[in-house]
Amino acid sequence: MSQIRIVSINREKDRFLVCPFVMSWGINRVTDRFFRSLKGPGVTAGDVGVALLDSFAFIERTGPLELSLEEQENFWRHDTRYRTYRAFVRNNDLVEVTNYKDKVCLFNRKWAG
Repeated sequence: MSQIRIVSINREKDRFLVCPFVMSWGINRVTDRFFRSLKGPGVTAGDVGVALLDSFAFIERTGPLELSLEEQENFWRHDTRYRTYRAFVRNNDLVEVTNYKDKVCLFNRKWAG
């Protein structure tokens, strides 16, 4: 198991979609076998933190997985109103949280779509 753990947090207005990356075919890939969708004005930073820790725990428990191409491409479909991935990425902000053995890094991106 790799020492690097990555979780994706997508935000659209008052909705957060938290998905972990797992090792698949030698590369870290995002998966929808585990996800958290947090919605509404009552979502706190603590709620996002718990979802993040749950995602890291999933990565630790699971180890490498064989993901189909469909699984790799459709992680974003949970609790979303968008019909295409292009529309999803144009309307969401992305933060990737990487947990190395000795530090945590945040990468904030706006998808170009």
